[in-house]
Amino acid sequence: MGLRQYRQEMELVPKQETVLGERRVLIVEDDQSLRPLWEKVLQNKDVPIKVDWATTLDEAERLIRFRYRNGAPYHLVVADIFLDGPGSGIDLWNRYGEESMEFVFVSGLPISKFELLMSLNYGSPLYFKKPLNYMKCSEIADMAIGWGT
Repeated sequence: MGLRQYRQEMELVPKQETVLGERRVLIVEDDQSLRPLWEKVLQNKDVPIKVDWATTLDEAERLIRFRYRNGAPYHLVVADIFLDGPGSGIDLWNRYGEESMEFVFVSGLPISKFELLMSLNYGSPLYFKKPLNYMKCSEIADMAIGWGT
């Protein structure tokens, strides 16, 4: 049994919308040049997807709390490690990683440095090294949300 299924069975998170319903994705990234890439990838999936974008830890926290309070947490949170302003994607994971269905990091850090950073934290989400391209972003969406291509 996966962590997601366990949390749902234990009623630790609200039940999610069905596969046919709208999906919610939060991209937490301060590099705005990646926005068109992510939007293109997510628009080409077989289910309707609403994408929210945050560039700072504060913005991301506000959006996550809002979605969770309304009983519809994000299906996927994709976060860079280094963000504009104070705080990081790792701070976001430590505070809200359990309140999204899936959490993925993307960063330019070598995997060994990412693993070292995460060794001090509980659990570890998926990690993809930048630079990103269409195929890599599509793989992230497919793996994290469980869609087939």
